[in-house]
Amino acid sequence: MVLDSPDEVRFLSQEAALDASATDANRCVDRMDEVFELYDGNRVVMGENGHYLHGHMTTFPDGLAAADAERLRPGSRFGAMPAYVGGDVDAVGVKWYGSVTPRPAEASAPRSGPILVLSDPD
Repeated sequence: MVLDSPDEVRFLSQEAALDASATDANRCVDRMDEVFELYDGNRVVMGENGHYLHGHMTTFPDGLAAADAERLRPGSRFGAMPAYVGGDVDAVGVKWYGSVTPRPAEASAPRSGPILVLSDPD
């Protein structure tokens, strides 16, 4: 997607992502294969010194005061997964997600709702 100006921000709704073939499994798998080839060719950089870290994870309620820990669900976590992908992708981005342990009454609710933020590295 090419934006009209360097300071333009575009939000893509779930409906727009579906319209853009996000549910085309074959196309998604093909693109993932291409990105793994870029990774194997040292054209992907992730976190930490070795560029291998698959993101940062914060888990709950470890280490919190009782007042905060009591309302949080054990096993819940939030993560940020930054990376640069070279080649024809040439984008830097981060996947931000929360993975919340459902309460019994919410068993059918989604456990995680990721957000992807892509930026032009220039």
